[in-house]
Amino acid sequence: MERGWRQEWWIQVDSKGDGFGIQTWPEAFRYPNPDLEKKVKQLELRRGGGEGDIAHGGGGNPSVRAVHHLPCLEPGSIQLNRAALCVQWSPKENKFAVGSGAKIVCICYYEQENNWWVSKLIRKKHNSSVTSVAWHPKNILLATTSTDGKCRVFSTFIKGVDSRESGSSSSSDLKFGEQIAQLDLSYTWSFGVRWSPSGNTLAYAGHNSMIYFIDDVGSSPSAQSVALRDLPLRDILFVSEKMVIGVGFDCNPIIFTADQTGLWSFLKFLDERKTAPSSSKYGSQFSEAFGKLYGQSKPGTNSDTVESSRARGGAHENCISCIVPLRKPGDPVVRRFSTSG
Repeated sequence: MERGWRQEWWIQVDSKGDGFGIQTWPEAFRYPNPDLEKKVKQLELRRGGGEGDIAHGGGGNPSVRAVHHLPCLEPGSIQLNRAALCVQWSPKENKFAVGSGAKIVCICYYEQENNWWVSKLIRKKHNSSVTSVAWHPKNILLATTSTDGKCRVFSTFIKGVDSRESGSSSSSDLKFGEQIAQLDLSYTWSFGVRWSPSGNTLAYAGHNSMIYFIDDVGSSPSAQSVALRDLPLRDILFVSEKMVIGVGFDCNPIIFTADQTGLWSFLKFLDERKTAPSSSKYGSQFSEAFGKLYGQSKPGTNSDTVESSRARGGAHENCISCIVPLRKPGDPVVRRFSTSG
């Protein structure tokens, strides 16, 4: 059974909040990807006192507290005939966005009158599947990427849910679903869109081994692109305004930094590890030939397209598909993050 990796990382920050050193969290651990829920015993809800229900595990010890009545999502409110591919909560946690293979983005919000969650749809804006969504820190704008190669920014202002003070005057005056910007920088699939902590910079990755940085989206955008000599990225994370971590098919997180002038560039691979030289000459030649036969090369082996000086892999053995920050609510500085693949 194939098993997946999950890796945690520790970031050292200076007084300005910019990361200057990243270390591997002491222990990496494995978890079974699809079969974890099957192996964990189902929680049994037992009626408790006035505070709510207490969930007990197999051992009988209280582990989770839940309220008596939880508002649910209205049946049929997410009208999708294709799979949901991505989801993300808004910064204020009063909305969440769902991207799908149906070329639709669902914005779900809580309806106080009926005590349930409903959704509004952004339709006829994408030409293909929506691969990622990202909320602006001010809770109004939503950025999306798609397999049509475009990155788009929409207004998600909902009367009664968002206030005029929650966003800028220009964003709060826009109607729901109105497209603010469309970025045609990539001619291939696009992934992993993210906003910087201030919301002034937008970044996303292309399947052509490129990463794009856009400043001042909407008013007078200025774009930069950084070309990678290696495999494409799948997701990115802003550690600070001047540092980005990218993960993808190289099985190794990549650090990008911006200088004082705002120019972005590749810095290094995060999990650089030296590979031990092969003791058998014929064994290394066989591994290289086997890798070329299947269109890939093993980490640490030579090939025509991968430089031997770069040690790919380490904590992860396959593509890294996700990177998320690990921080307390309200903490603006990312000191730890987790990767999975």
